[in-house]
Amino acid sequence: MTNSAWHLAGVLLWRQWREQSRRLVWMPVGFALVLGAITVLAFSVPGVLTPLTRRALDTAMTLYFHRIHGAVALGLAFLVFQSPYFIALFASLTGSQIAQASIGGEWVRGGFELLLSAPYRPQVLYVAFLVSDLLLTIWGFVWLAAVSLGVSLGVLVAMGVHLVSLPRQYFVMALVLPLPIALFANLIALTLTFMFPKLAQIRAGGTANVIQTLAILPAVLLIFVVTLHPAIHPMRVAEYAIAAGIIGALGLVTLLRRWFNVETLLET
Repeated sequence: MTNSAWHLAGVLLWRQWREQSRRLVWMPVGFALVLGAITVLAFSVPGVLTPLTRRALDTAMTLYFHRIHGAVALGLAFLVFQSPYFIALFASLTGSQIAQASIGGEWVRGGFELLLSAPYRPQVLYVAFLVSDLLLTIWGFVWLAAVSLGVSLGVLVAMGVHLVSLPRQYFVMALVLPLPIALFANLIALTLTFMFPKLAQIRAGGTANVIQTLAILPAVLLIFVVTLHPAIHPMRVAEYAIAAGIIGALGLVTLLRRWFNVETLLET
């Protein structure tokens, strides 16, 4: 990575932080609070869970928390076997929105014309956007994981659960699993936005657009897998998910490096 790419990545980071610093904090924090609310409801009002989710949690309770009963067992099952994947989903949503905001911001202000008129090669532009977006995604994940885990562990302590009794794999999944999935989502959004800018403007329903929907698809599929097949050991699912996220991210980096054509953005 050349010095010019590092310099441009720093400039892009500073500009995005200046323009949307509040959003870069409150977006992941908001998602974390939503997850915290879901966790509290799972503990206190189990009836809000869908029948499919309840069956999956009952299976997890039978397999891993057979010595614990009632709402505590149900809440622990949700924390250990569901919440890491919801963290991955919200982190993916954060990463995809960061990618689209960075490209969209430059597109609206005419920044790509200015960057192309400067002495930057297209490859430098690609690396700079890649680095700045990945760093912002990591930043969002840190906030999301810290707040959501803080709320979840606070609920556990309030209910009298000793943290030493919490399975170690929960911390592994909650801290390790979501990040590669989020980076993968960021790269999916970045790749599709670079290659098909008009897709970012096509709504798929509500406030989500096509690119955002495709970017969070791996995280959504993970939730379906752990819900439909709760008997599969969570660490096995986590290992495959982490590997898939890393391989997918590296693959997209390679493809985007070959296919990147900034002139495509100027034609929209």
